[in-house]
Amino acid sequence: MPEIAAAPIWILLLLWPFQGEPCYPQIEGDLNEEFYGQALEHGIPAARRWYYREICRNLWALTWRWTTILVIVLPVLCDELNKSLLMPLTGSMIRLLCGPFFPSISWIVFGLLVNLTFVGLFLGVICSEALRGHERLLRIAFAAYSLGIATLIMLSYEYFQGSITIGRVWLLCLRSIWMPVCFSIGSIWVERHHRRHRAA
Repeated sequence: MPEIAAAPIWILLLLWPFQGEPCYPQIEGDLNEEFYGQALEHGIPAARRWYYREICRNLWALTWRWTTILVIVLPVLCDELNKSLLMPLTGSMIRLLCGPFFPSISWIVFGLLVNLTFVGLFLGVICSEALRGHERLLRIAFAAYSLGIATLIMLSYEYFQGSITIGRVWLLCLRSIWMPVCFSIGSIWVERHHRRHRAA
């Protein structure tokens, strides 16, 4: 088979979030094997068109499974849990550290960062343990929701209510960036921990 008949690897990036799936190596192997057969029988352009269709079909099939839907829904639940826990935890921590005195902005930021770190790590570890093998997709979904959807919804709501302030925008941006970072660290730790145990 000539070298030009290699399967287009770049489109496999669409399936990258599903590399933790047990069936992924078999899907990739079958697609490449069938691509070579299609190239011999129908020519390289037809084989590439077939390959693109099959990647999209497999992406659709992998997306509409209950575990993938759970992975996509879980970030919404985690974000709501984070919103309900963040301010009470931060207020309790600041009262504990500052006592009866009015806290400065630096204490408030410190309290927020500490709470965001612990809540993010905790949610990343718990979600990755619950959905083992789907850690990559879980991190992508959580980051997309936190960085995009949740922040845009909150900023739009506050803008139309007329209650938007620089401090509120700064707080939303801090939470939207720091939370996915901590969530990803917890999730990556779980993924590597399980990979080491499988290798041992």
